[in-house]
Amino acid sequence: MNNYNSLIKASIKKNYRNSTIFNKNFYNYFCQQRHQEFEKLSKSRFQMDKLKSKDSTYKTISQIYNSNVNKTNEKKVLIFYQKFEINLSLKISYDKVFKKKSNIETSLSTYIILGLLVSNFKSLNLYQKANCILKILDKVLLNNKSKNSCDPKKLQKLMIIEKQLLNKILNEK
Repeated sequence: MNNYNSLIKASIKKNYRNSTIFNKNFYNYFCQQRHQEFEKLSKSRFQMDKLKSKDSTYKTISQIYNSNVNKTNEKKVLIFYQKFEINLSLKISYDKVFKKKSNIETSLSTYIILGLLVSNFKSLNLYQKANCILKILDKVLLNNKSKNSCDPKKLQKLMIIEKQLLNKILNEK
């Protein structure tokens, strides 16, 4: 698991640019790490993050997740998706034209909900969904300090979706 974590941390530092990994055991490391994290989540306790009360990005994405996704909401989520894909982070607040108001990063729960929303979009293809969810899970699972502030059921659900997407990609070839 340490091999996977060290390889991914190096990739994240470069925003995944030029991060093709030719290690033959990488997929095994990946599967092993995800399995161990999935098992840990079933035993973990959920603690509410104190920042969520001030986190307008979390509130926006959470409201969209809990309501019906209409065209307006879908556009908002796609903008958050694009911001995450470019910067690998979302900020705690944005203005009406989605320009950041703060440099403080949003809570990890926001990313999980974003991943769950992205997985249902028909406007994104299989590879875009898998890429986004892989990055989200890498970000969340490598952050040991704040991982307990995430809802373990939603995180496990996102991990299952990731596995299904990867299986579809592997079966295509």
